[in-house]
Amino acid sequence: MIENKTNWLYVEFGSRGEKEVIEWRKGSYKEIEEKGKNDFEAYKENLIDESWVKESVLEYIEEFCSYSSKEGVGVEYSLNEEESVGWYKESLVRELIGVDLDKLNEEGWKIVENVIDKIDGICFEE
Repeated sequence: MIENKTNWLYVEFGSRGEKEVIEWRKGSYKEIEEKGKNDFEAYKENLIDESWVKESVLEYIEEFCSYSSKEGVGVEYSLNEEESVGWYKESLVRELIGVDLDKLNEEGWKIVENVIDKIDGICFEE
């Protein structure tokens, strides 16, 4: 069986909570879940490889790095205290369908922020 591809809102939050990337991406849930897991694991491995104090890095990863996914919802992972990535199913962010994410004015950013505030952390909820 071929899994249906759908649109996902992809958002990268930077070190001060700003949105560094916000765009639509097409894929299946399995594809985004695999990509998210691979990116998350690569980030953690890079932190460990670059650190000369392994114990503190492992504690840091345990405290600040987390990954969660929910089928039909999306994928979220935090890379440190401030940076994170989210993939959200189109139906959850339908207010943004048709919004030109490349040319957002102040009013457009308010809409985006309201939508993201509503769904941020949704994959971590029980």
